Amino acid sequence: MRTLAKAVRRGALAAAELARGGRTVTDLTTTLLPTDEAVLSLFEADSADDVAELNRRAGFPFDRIVEAVAIGGGLRGARGVAPSQ
Repeated sequence: MRTLAKAVRRGALAAAELARGGRTVTDLTTTLLPTDEAVLSLFEADSADDVAELNRRAGFPFDRIVEAVAIGGGLRGARGVAPSQ
C-alpha cells in the first residue's frame, strides 16, 4: 500500500505538469488487484496520448490504454428498477 500511495503522488505530480501545459488528465478511480499484481485506472482526458504521457512521466508501466464510454451510473442503490425498452 505504501508503494501504491507513492505512485499516486507521482501521478498527481505528472497530472499537474501536464495541466501547466494545457493538457488535463484526471484519475477518476484506481483499483489494485493484488492477486494479479495489477492496477486498473480510469482516467478522464482529451486523448489516449495524454493518458499515456501521464503514465510515462509518473513512471507507471502500462500494457495498453483503451477508450471507454460511460453509459450511466449503474444500479447503485436502485430498488425495483427495470430497464426501459
